[in-house]
Amino acid sequence: MASNADEVAAARAAMHDAIGPQPDMDAILDATFEGWQPKPGDKLTGTILTRSTSDAGGYGSYPLLEILTDDGQGIALHCFHTVLKTAVERWDPKPGEYVGVKYLGKLEGRGSFEGYEDYRMVVRR
Repeated sequence: MASNADEVAAARAAMHDAIGPQPDMDAILDATFEGWQPKPGDKLTGTILTRSTSDAGGYGSYPLLEILTDDGQGIALHCFHTVLKTAVERWDPKPGEYVGVKYLGKLEGRGSFEGYEDYRMVVRR
């Protein structure tokens, strides 16, 4: 018969497998958050620490996610591009959840359509 400690350890292992690595407190406290400036094909994965709203930069109100990457880097994900902002609204990511974002690049428009910045987002709950 498994002990309570064994059951707790198994539950923690299952949670880790389900939601990814959880950052330790020292990594969170030591992180400085730099704005993500991706090139096409770049990926960002990590644990969301905070979700807030920003109106910096003249883009109107948009979601701002502070993410601690798997290697301990702090990234501020400013979600002002329409596709990324829409993905945040659809996925509704919360602090503590594991997120992945891929920047697909700027898709060119035709005629009067200017094109747009394209992203893909997934959230592991």
